[in-house]
Amino acid sequence: MQCGGLATGQAPTAGRAAAVTAAVTGGSLLVAVPLISTALRLSPVLPTLLVIMTVAIVVTSRFLGELQGKQRFLALSLGLVMLGVGRYAGVIVGLWMGLGVVGSLGLGTAVAWLALPSVAILGRRQPAARQGAGPTNGTALSGPDVRPGTTIDLTRLGREVAAASTARAALLAVSSADLILARLFLSPAEAGAYAVGAILTKAAFGAPQVFTILALPRMAQGDRRALITSVASVAICGAALVTAAAVAGDLAMRLAGGPTYVSLGYFAWAFAAVGRSTRSGSCSSTPRSPPACASQLRRCGWRS
Repeated sequence: MQCGGLATGQAPTAGRAAAVTAAVTGGSLLVAVPLISTALRLSPVLPTLLVIMTVAIVVTSRFLGELQGKQRFLALSLGLVMLGVGRYAGVIVGLWMGLGVVGSLGLGTAVAWLALPSVAILGRRQPAARQGAGPTNGTALSGPDVRPGTTIDLTRLGREVAAASTARAALLAVSSADLILARLFLSPAEAGAYAVGAILTKAAFGAPQVFTILALPRMAQGDRRALITSVASVAICGAALVTAAAVAGDLAMRLAGGPTYVSLGYFAWAFAAVGRSTRSGSCSSTPRSPPACASQLRRCGWRS
């Protein structure tokens, strides 16, 4: 059986795809390190450490994606906690110990890689079979079985994956570009104040993500109800966060940056509104490619 020129035994695997993605991501970012360090007036060591940490996150995300696709949300939540600890705990501990920016980021990078095996084990564990349940391969997605003569259009699949990846990349660029521009065009004091407000933007952007995580496996099957429910949930959560920032702006700024930035409390709602708008846009503009990608990969015998 052929899959767009690939024999069934050579069907693509999640591990291979994750390795290629991590290599391409890490290589591209390493090439950009001199440009980044020059443009942002940083030591080359800092972006290099961030690249190494990013590669660990990309590899870890492979296992989180499998858990999400199988709708094993309890294990997924534990994996996300592990990833969060890997990304931030080392940096926080380093700062608390007075290791400086480079030392703290180096410790955070090491912890991120140390967290990878734990997430991998979690992703590979099979859930206990429920009594009376039939045999299962651990995935909640349904689709046609692989049959002799099944083929896959790799060109079309590539276009679908590129469309989804481009949308995600654009979202990340939009949600992060303001901090880069602030670093370039504002004074150090103003850029620092803006960065504190941006913490509220990131909070309002990230908090409703749980709804999209829960809904994405269903949206990948073309479930329009899941999309509508997800958009509505994100909108309600975002509105609540913006309202809370407007009512308790001084407290929000104190928690984000300390007493020095309490005077910026009046602008807290605006920062939260930016994050809320970005998240709502990302949810409502979910590309239509996941159903086609999932269908073609199942037909080709995609293996994790």
